[in-house]
Amino acid sequence: MNKSKIKSAIDRKNSRILRIVQEAEKPLSTDDIATYLDISWHTAIRHCLDLELEGKLSKFVIGRINAWHVRK
Repeated sequence: MNKSKIKSAIDRKNSRILRIVQEAEKPLSTDDIATYLDISWHTAIRHCLDLELEGKLSKFVIGRINAWHVRK
């Protein structure tokens, strides 16, 4: 797979995660996102952290759980 295809796949996954979090009535945990998309927890956290760095998602921590919401 070349770099442009990899970037495109990452962008699609990020877009799906962003849409799911936007449509949720409450913040979602990383596990919720992983379960909904049928991906591993590690994949979900990596994409959520990418979106956080881009300024699109914010997180807060409750105990050991990351909860994600759309940054306003």
